[in-house]
Amino acid sequence: MRGIRRQNPWMYLEDIVKEYQPEFVCIAEPLIRPPAQLPLALVKWGIFGFVGGRESAYGIRRALWAELSQLGLAVKPWAVVGDFNIVSEISERKGGRTPCLVAMSDFNSFIHSNALIDSTTMGFKYSWCNKRMGYRRMYQKIDRMLVNQRWMDVSAGWRSRILKRRHSDHCPIVGWNTKIPKPSNIPFRFKQAWVQHENLREVVERSWKEPLHDAPIRKVVKKLKRLKIVLKEWSWRVYGNTKQHLKELEGELENILKEQEQDPFNSKLHNQEVEKATEIQAVKDVEILTLRQKARVTDALEGERNSKYFHAITKIRLAKSQIVEIQDDQGNKLTQ
Repeated sequence: MRGIRRQNPWMYLEDIVKEYQPEFVCIAEPLIRPPAQLPLALVKWGIFGFVGGRESAYGIRRALWAELSQLGLAVKPWAVVGDFNIVSEISERKGGRTPCLVAMSDFNSFIHSNALIDSTTMGFKYSWCNKRMGYRRMYQKIDRMLVNQRWMDVSAGWRSRILKRRHSDHCPIVGWNTKIPKPSNIPFRFKQAWVQHENLREVVERSWKEPLHDAPIRKVVKKLKRLKIVLKEWSWRVYGNTKQHLKELEGELENILKEQEQDPFNSKLHNQEVEKATEIQAVKDVEILTLRQKARVTDALEGERNSKYFHAITKIRLAKSQIVEIQDDQGNKLTQ
């Protein structure tokens, strides 16, 4: 934050804290030592951190990406926030020369190799401005908040926003967790996994052939509505809770394997192991196919079995489609 020694930046920071009430505040690259005493209005809001700067040369930054990747190996909720000093794509810069493609490639490799998601999708499009006049002015999105899948698992409604810029060439970033209730009127979706079940055709035919007395023009619509209810009930009866079903099957397989340790030459136990493993594989195939459909992944990834990847794609798509606030004509923002 430029001019952090002066009073005005602290007053702006105090306004942000009062409005958003964060659990912690961090000032990145202040180029000064932390003050001996913080303003009283800021102290009560929790942890206050000062993070020093790094070299901006992309060759040196590779060491930073490698160091951060090592930190990300721990399978825990993880967020990386700050000024990365590089854009992830050319559209994130307006004005100036074309960004360094090598540095941009290194940054994207860091993001993809750690399966990070950019949660900074609200507020201003660009987070930095060189504040020059005329054609020499340049805007970039170099500040952002990247989170991993575990972070999204524990904070599914996580959002971060780029706020307006005032006393610095960088914009502040604020993040929070939104809780949007699951709607009760979820639209009906035909699941691709149903096609593979041998009884689907029989269920559809039986429902369709049931007599229904009404005008011919309304019969088809009513039959479709009835079939939708039948398919929902049939799906729950056949597939049930997939995660719970898998857990039960894994437990049964574990018991079979333990029995084999006591009686290793029992052919009946060998057959039970094969049958149970086949049953588990069938349930997993249904789960993967359902996740692929939810993620709306194309057939180019046919055969892909990484369920975490499909979960991440689905969460990203849902995050983009959700409405978390509405702004009226007077500029007032309505949030949940």
